[in-house]
Amino acid sequence: MQSIHIHKKLTDKILSIVLLTLIACAIGGLAFAVITPKDRGEFTEFYVLNEYGEATDYPEEVYAGDTVSVTLGITSHEATTSSYRITISIGGEKDSLVSALSLEPEEKWQETVSFVPERATSEEKVEFLLYKNGQTEPYCKTHLWLNIKSRTP
Repeated sequence: MQSIHIHKKLTDKILSIVLLTLIACAIGGLAFAVITPKDRGEFTEFYVLNEYGEATDYPEEVYAGDTVSVTLGITSHEATTSSYRITISIGGEKDSLVSALSLEPEEKWQETVSFVPERATSEEKVEFLLYKNGQTEPYCKTHLWLNIKSRTP
């Protein structure tokens, strides 16, 4: 009978040690999760807004030769200062430089830009291309589709 009692005490001690170890590990894991900064990844936001500052209801129909304005925006979520270049391409024609700038991490840039579609055509693609840190290929791009009307019938 005494052997069973000693065996039970030993089992209780082992279970207590295991339980305390698990609790200590859980507290350590929780502390690590709270203290360690979250890696959100590095990226850059690039967007187009309408005349009211909304990402909806963009111009759809315009006249050839008229100035079209939209707001372009960049928000840098990069770890270091980044340089950017923005161009506009209408119907696949040569890109026109809109702006060149540098942004610090978490810095934001917004500016109204204008372009003039020269020829009447339906469903013309207007691309806004963002180049980062001197790259020759666009880092990011977005576009609008425009129906460009002629003023003369």
